[in-house]
Amino acid sequence: MPNKRDVFLCHASEDKPTYLRPLIKALDKAGITYWYDEAEITWGDSITQKVNYGLTISRYVIVLISESFLSKNWPKRELNAALNLEAASGEIRVLPILANSSLRRKLEEDFPLISDKLYLIWDNPDHVVAELQKRLGKGTISNGVSHIQDIPLPQIHRKITQRDKDIFLRKAYRSIVDYFKAGLNRIRQQYPEIEIDMEIVDNRTHEFRIYSLGERIGECRIWIGGYGGSGICYYEGQLGYSKNSYNELLIVDTDGRQLGLKATMGSVFEDVKKELMTADETAIYLWSRFMKCLQK
Repeated sequence: MPNKRDVFLCHASEDKPTYLRPLIKALDKAGITYWYDEAEITWGDSITQKVNYGLTISRYVIVLISESFLSKNWPKRELNAALNLEAASGEIRVLPILANSSLRRKLEEDFPLISDKLYLIWDNPDHVVAELQKRLGKGTISNGVSHIQDIPLPQIHRKITQRDKDIFLRKAYRSIVDYFKAGLNRIRQQYPEIEIDMEIVDNRTHEFRIYSLGERIGECRIWIGGYGGSGICYYEGQLGYSKNSYNELLIVDTDGRQLGLKATMGSVFEDVKKELMTADETAIYLWSRFMKCLQK
């Protein structure tokens, strides 16, 4: 792949003076290639397209986690994308650096799947580069032995608590709803004859409707429910007031290393290829079902 980079630098813009610029200087000195927004994104570029490309061509993603990072949506979206790439490939991609150790608890509340990683605590950029050289296999050679750290290690299962599952469920639900909102807004912009309604029934239930030339052609409901409120329910068809019926129920499950959503009825209605799906994969799966109303 052309222009392959060693690392993608994920950060909040407020942290450029304190962390990013000193780190870039140290990376340049060590001959480590990197991707970061200021150098790659120019006037008129699609930011999303550029960032996706940067993540694709980078071997690792260094995440500079600070108070500013955790308070902004865009860098957290970049981290989510990197974690999805890591989960899909089964290879280590995300290398987290904490501005200070007190941020770890907040980070793991927002990103429970990252809790089993070894973190670096920001000390100085030279320390970061030294550790990165080991990861890249670019460290020094002593007594004829190269200090290459990319040695495969067994996957160690960790205990995933009910709280981890509850947090994951809420975040996955918000991600799915946001995906539907963004998708319907794009349809409305692309097709003048299409109108949409998006209704928040409550903070755990959303309904979406599509109209063509004033006639309703599709509707669906997504809500947290099933199994005592521990899953995400999906219903497509004519909506009534009852939540007792659904076309799909997705439950939070784990493979021992990470959390995901498992479709319990997908084998009947759809060809769900992955037993355990990320929130993004689940959103795409449900969206593809809902979009069949436009393909009729």
